[in-house]
Order: sequence, then structure tokens, then C-alpha cells
Amino acid sequence: MSKHVTTSGDYTLKVADSGTITLDTGLNIGQVHVTGDLLISGTQTTVNSTDLNINDNIIVLNANESGIGVTLNEAGIRIERGSLADVQFLFNENVIWNDPVSQTTKTGAFVLKDEAGSNIGLECRSISTGGGDLFLINAGTGVVSVSGTNNYENQVVDDDDLPNKKYVDDEIVSGLATINIKKIRDGVTTKTDVVVADIETNPGTASNIKVSVDGNNHITVYDNRTEIHDLRIHGSTI
Repeated sequence: MSKHVTTSGDYTLKVADSGTITLDTGLNIGQVHVTGDLLISGTQTTVNSTDLNINDNIIVLNANESGIGVTLNEAGIRIERGSLADVQFLFNENVIWNDPVSQTTKTGAFVLKDEAGSNIGLECRSISTGGGDLFLINAGTGVVSVSGTNNYENQVVDDDDLPNKKYVDDEIVSGLATINIKKIRDGVTTKTDVVVADIETNPGTASNIKVSVDGNNHITVYDNRTEIHDLRIHGSTI
């Protein structure tokens, strides 16, 4: 049998100090409807339902903060993990980071860590910077590492792939062993250089080595002779 209580003013239910008010909907698990705003003035609210559905698109934590930033330095969400350490998604006022847009140092950033303060990993496939630069390390001597991958240096095949140290080392060793370097040069206007040419790659031109200083060719070495300025050495003949 349904019952309705109507009053022309406020309505208060009061029990003894530290007492409990229970709204019992029976064994079939009914519903409690609150048509107006619900204000809970206690220090802790516990929800034991299996699923919690919230229509609001923004959840406000640390409400009514009056300080400059979060007074307790951190605010966020904590997830219980049974016998394992709980993990937290927090905003920490003390984290310092470099802003690539303004080129200034700022404080306050999101942190993933467990209840003991140890960092927690984050898995994602893409980081969007809105077209701006991406700063990864803002202090100390840390490095960006790909440890844990399988032969990462062999996967660097696309023009936009980032190489690691192993890839660079291998490329240098391979280059020195296979690449033919034709010229060593220094200078801007009057260049000093050593230039080599081989008949195999320059048909019609005898293989030679030319040494130039300040733009002037001083020494030319051929297969059968050496020319130094106006001096020519051919076999045992000068």
C-alpha cells in the first residue's frame, strides 16, 4: 500500500546521536527517488552499488578550494587493488614542467602513482601536441629509452622513425665499411680538400688523388706518377 506524507513546510527525521536512518526497499531491491538536490553534510559518503551511473560530464573534486592551487598539493582518484598497493590518478601542484609554447617553467601536472608514491606506467598509442613541440625530459640526466623492444634498431625503416644509439652505431660501422667517401674538405671561400676519383666510377678519367690548399691544387697522385706543383715524379724519373 502506497503512502504519501505532505507538509506545508520543512520535514525532519531525527534519531538519537550516532543513530542510523534506513530506507528499506525490500528484498526485490526497489528504488529511492530524490527529486530535488541531495546535500550530504557528513565527512564520508559510501556507495555500495555495483554500478554507478553519473549523467554529469564533469566531476568536480576538491570542491570549495579557497587556496592558491590545491591546499593539500594533490587531488584525484584512488583505485583499490585488494592485496596490492592502491593506485592513484592525481593532479600534483609540485610537479615542474617546461612549456614548449611559452618556453617557461610551470608547476602542476597529472601524476600516476601508487599509494607508496611509486610511479605507475601508462599505456597509450598516440600523444597529440596540437602541432607543437613535445618535451619529454625537463631536468636531470634521464634519457628516452626503448628498452624492452626486440632489436629496435632493425625496425627503424621509415623516414620519420626515431633512431636509437644502437642504430646510429651500426650505421656508422656499416657506412665506414661500405660507403665510398670521395672528398674531405674544410673552409668556406678558399677551400682545403682531398678529392679522390677512380676510373671505375669516372670513365675516361685516370684514377687520381688531388690535394688542394686554400683552393689551389698542389699535389696530384696518379697510378703511375705524382705531380707536386710543377714537379712530376714518374717511376724513378723526376
